[in-house]
Amino acid sequence: GGRKPSLQTTNTMRALDVLTRAALVDSDTSVLLNSAYSFLRRLENGLQLLDNAHTHLIPTDESTRAKLQLLLSIESWPDFVAQLNEYRRGVNLAFSELFASQDTELNQPIVWPPNLSSRSDEIIEIWESGYHAYGVSIEARTHLRPLTLGLSRYLTERRLSEQDIEATIVRLHDYFRRLPKGEQYFRLLAQTPELLDSVITPLRDSPAMTILLEQSPHIIDRYLERVWRYPDDLPNPDDVLVQPTYDAQLDSLRRFVNEHLYQIYWQFLQGQISVKDFQAGLTLLAERALQCAVKLVCDELELNESPVSIIALGKLGLSTMAPMSDLDLVFVFDEEQVELTHATHFVSRLQTAISSKMKEGVVYELDTRLRPSGRSGAPTVSVASLKNHHLTRAHTWEHIAFMFARPILASAHVEKAVNELKSELLTRRRDPHQLLGDVEAMWKRIDTHRVSSAGDEIYNSKLRPGGLMQYEFYAAANLLIASDSTPNDLDYAALIEQRLAPEIAKKALEGMQYWRTLQIYERLLGLEGVELERTPKRYKQQLLAHMGVSDIPNLVELNKSHAHFAQSVLRAPFVGEAASYRGFSDTLLDVSYTNDAGEWIESAVNWCN
Repeated sequence: GGRKPSLQTTNTMRALDVLTRAALVDSDTSVLLNSAYSFLRRLENGLQLLDNAHTHLIPTDESTRAKLQLLLSIESWPDFVAQLNEYRRGVNLAFSELFASQDTELNQPIVWPPNLSSRSDEIIEIWESGYHAYGVSIEARTHLRPLTLGLSRYLTERRLSEQDIEATIVRLHDYFRRLPKGEQYFRLLAQTPELLDSVITPLRDSPAMTILLEQSPHIIDRYLERVWRYPDDLPNPDDVLVQPTYDAQLDSLRRFVNEHLYQIYWQFLQGQISVKDFQAGLTLLAERALQCAVKLVCDELELNESPVSIIALGKLGLSTMAPMSDLDLVFVFDEEQVELTHATHFVSRLQTAISSKMKEGVVYELDTRLRPSGRSGAPTVSVASLKNHHLTRAHTWEHIAFMFARPILASAHVEKAVNELKSELLTRRRDPHQLLGDVEAMWKRIDTHRVSSAGDEIYNSKLRPGGLMQYEFYAAANLLIASDSTPNDLDYAALIEQRLAPEIAKKALEGMQYWRTLQIYERLLGLEGVELERTPKRYKQQLLAHMGVSDIPNLVELNKSHAHFAQSVLRAPFVGEAASYRGFSDTLLDVSYTNDAGEWIESAVNWCN
């Protein structure tokens, strides 16, 4: 069973059942082996009972044969022998197919790309000499020629550039060095060509997947079992946290996340999953990881339930997780049920469990700067303090960020309170002059310090004029324009559809999803700052199909069009005189928001009612 607990059993029938459920043995072969095992085991027991001897020989003399027939209730000896021979042939055929020698295939010459560097030649020499540098025994080396043949074919048949070939060889060498000592994983790669492809291609193309392989080289173990594919459910926390100690469970949680991230990344690059399912799958994985982490800490502290609720913001709040996204979280507790010190202690342990770097990395990077206390102060906030902060001390930017808020692991009381607060922020009238000035001042600051004008021909989905950040910022700011109607759905996309003009809402949602899709390729393939024309050929058509265009020049034009919409239409309500602001001139407050130098000063939100 290697490192797979489900395969680590001394019970043959149980192992056969696990292999069948993992699709490593087909159902017909499983039925045959099951029946044959029962038949042969019963025969073995009968033979050894006859003379109390360790033997597997079928008796040839009539007397002993008669005793065996009586002992095993065999009615017809010829029928019994026929059945025995049928099982023998079936088992032999099954094992012959499973462990086929493939002599013809293996006798083909191994050919490597020409003109390799001395470094690559040294690595290939290690491979050809039996992978000894990776701890493979002499006895096992003869079984690994299929791996060497597979590597040579990949490098020679994929039409890679010389630079790609050299980089792939070095990355494979680094990966092999990280594998546990011994031949187990090398045998697995040698016996499974499609598995070899799912390792080499990511090492070559995807920095995000390379990081996962570096942290968890055993990821290929997942391919021994049924591969997870969204919308299939994920293992529950009890199945993830099967290890007996706290530290081992921390490792298990990181392994669980890394293995499932790798699978869904690979499925996306193979065109096996849509963009929206990819985002939903990443979101589901993040939520399940948090659920596991909460259970882990509850068990460690001997608590029946979590004393805090988790509110997601950012991409997790929007259910649009992307590769390498961190988790923007706020931890809220019910002050009528839980003391601050208790809640703070729990969250401190929870943050450590999630973001402490271990051998297999972190579970996720956490960002809790959006809590009322900011970077300093307690990591938790009570329901009452959260409400009081947003209604009396919060600045406009905090309300913009709160439009993304979504309770994910929350008590009914906290979820209700958070949703009521969000609804109040959306419906209560604020000074429009302050809102206009705050929004423009904040965006100018972002534009000055973070936005890059690299050009429409470059991968830069987020921090560009009219990019994803500007879309999400101005769309959320538009939601804060007062409305007399209480929203019937607090989901971010639903709010945009409810509160913006239909055509504007439609284009705003399309634009945000457009940039998010481009960001997926940008992050998975490490293309930030790279020209769109340099998209690897093997992914270019898939990218164009997802973006809804036929070629890169059209993609560039679409970049310009979506950017223009954010810079003009979404921004329009915040440009101009406050007196003409959406007809709310009657709500203007006699408050100055500038200093003596005429500079805008952001302050706590002023309400008009």
